[in-house]
Amino acid sequence: MYKDMSNRKLTPRGAPMQREIINPHRAALLNKMEQGKNNLTLDQCDSGLGDSFKSQEGSYERLDQDTANLLDLQDLSIIDEDDEAMKNRHPGPCKSLPVSTPTSCSAQNSSLQISPAEHVMNFAQSNDVRYLLAPMRDDLMMQNEDGDTPLHLAIIHGSPIVESLITIAPNKECLNIYNDLRQTPLHLAVLTKQPAVVNALMRHGAAIDAVDRNGRTPLHLACEQGDMSCIQVLTSPLRCNSGINDEVRDYLVMMLDARDYKGFSALHLAAKGNFVDAVGLLINFGANVDLPDATAGRTAVHHAIEDNNFGMLRVLLFDYKANVNAQRCDESTPLHIAAGRGLLEMSAMLLAAGADLSIPNCENETPLDNATEEVINVLKKYL
Repeated sequence: MYKDMSNRKLTPRGAPMQREIINPHRAALLNKMEQGKNNLTLDQCDSGLGDSFKSQEGSYERLDQDTANLLDLQDLSIIDEDDEAMKNRHPGPCKSLPVSTPTSCSAQNSSLQISPAEHVMNFAQSNDVRYLLAPMRDDLMMQNEDGDTPLHLAIIHGSPIVESLITIAPNKECLNIYNDLRQTPLHLAVLTKQPAVVNALMRHGAAIDAVDRNGRTPLHLACEQGDMSCIQVLTSPLRCNSGINDEVRDYLVMMLDARDYKGFSALHLAAKGNFVDAVGLLINFGANVDLPDATAGRTAVHHAIEDNNFGMLRVLLFDYKANVNAQRCDESTPLHIAAGRGLLEMSAMLLAAGADLSIPNCENETPLDNATEEVINVLKKYL
């Protein structure tokens, strides 16, 4: 049968748990079997997490408050003082991160003893994989030769245990580990288009302002892909009923305008990708529609013209009232660009939105000075 686990101790890091907590359930099941009553329901046998964890009317068992402490799996780890091999297998917490410290409540309790066998029995009863993962919670955040933790890999491969790994993380810093490509688990969840994982990571403290090797936040990546599901999750704290204070809200709004290492904001990337819904959501949450990029000072309107994106230009000008006369670093307006490239329809739209024909660029040229002949004929009508 099972090896004697009496010398193994559990370092208390969370809510207290009763020793031999599963034994009453096992004894009750054996008693039922001896009486020939093998028609137990799943709810009677299940002492796992969820609704069946609560006492059921007519059930043979009464679950006390101590049993509910099984929910705090996040704060379990095993100290195996008599087993050197076990020590070698558990050298410490995730690389470059501090060991999570016990809570003051836990420190006041005596050492709790839960053996690996009991974790297996709890898993068998509840089908909750966290019982198996909890004793190895620090090892689960170790990094391989590519800098990936098991959480990184589980997200990449779409593993069904991703959320379980998230909930047993020793601390939120473990959710923000960078791999060698400077990607956090949240970056990978966005890149692989898993909004449920994005939501779980955010709920457990993942940093939404972490930047990858290109200076891009998870929101940059979601907007570049036009992934509305992930964009909505990432911006969910900005919703009116989110309950965040003004200081946090102001910081999140400022993040909407964060630029990557190429100087592009999330709005620039959404506009360049022709993701109209993403553009609208960002602007409605407070993104600056006239924010210039950090390379040439181009706004989203400039980018729409350079990309010959008539539909995006119309949305920016008429739906979101973008500045039609915004100037780049060389002081060229959108009309300078459209007229110089012979974009007749765009030039007409800019004029309809109020473009000024008299604004000179840094070379003292107006849009008329370098417009094509076809566009000049249109521009002259507005003189």
